[in-house]
Amino acid sequence: MSAAGRREVDSPIRMAAFLAQVAHESSELNVLAENLNYSAAGLRATWPKRFTSDAQARSYARQPERIANFVYTSRLGNGDEKSGDGWRFRGRGLLQLTGRSQYRAAGAELDLPLEAQPEARAELRSPVGLGDGPQATKRTVHCHLEGAFLEAHRSRG
Repeated sequence: MSAAGRREVDSPIRMAAFLAQVAHESSELNVLAENLNYSAAGLRATWPKRFTSDAQARSYARQPERIANFVYTSRLGNGDEKSGDGWRFRGRGLLQLTGRSQYRAAGAELDLPLEAQPEARAELRSPVGLGDGPQATKRTVHCHLEGAFLEAHRSRG
């Protein structure tokens, strides 16, 4: 059975919805990692409950790593702000897998070390253990698609 079939992306409407979501999340396949380079106004608009004052938003503005560690602190299986998990497990991949718990679950399902090597999720390269060359590249692309189907399936509840 195909990766799509295993994830119940098994009809034209579901495939269209899946591809539309991939296009949206990846800026039409151009971006595989979340951009957290927000202005103060962008922070207030995107996370109004986390950035409750202009002064607070200005203190974080244009600092992507600091922003990620703050907005994803103690959520999605991440540790506190000082752990660095927010940045380490920021949105990556075709559907922006986000948070330590999602990286762990996807890694277990795909038999990939995503929690140990979260940066591999955003790159079309082989994580350690997949090897090099055309076969590894093919498997890596397959893992990205399989991961995207997994993410789509999980997001449907």
